[in-house]
Amino acid sequence: MGAWRHIRRMDELRELSHALRIRRRECGLTQQALADAAGIPRRTYQRLEGGHPGARVDALILALRALGLSIGLVPRRRPTLDELGTIYGNEDESKPAAR
Repeated sequence: MGAWRHIRRMDELRELSHALRIRRRECGLTQQALADAAGIPRRTYQRLEGGHPGARVDALILALRALGLSIGLVPRRRPTLDELGTIYGNEDESKPAAR
């Protein structure tokens, strides 16, 4: 089970690093320009974008801010229909109309 957890974590790191790279390119920034804007060394940013498992969380937060992004916590499971109704304010629409 430990190996499976490690593989999932690496997949998540790859996904995050890919998202960083895409956003940086969308913003038209080089790695150096992004690192400068975030106030971190270029090598530190390269580790983030490379999915290095030892990358610092504070550097990630600074890089995300420089990209106009933030971290949000979301549940790993998909929300139920009732939860979606509550989230989007449609909870009354999912119930049959009273006559």
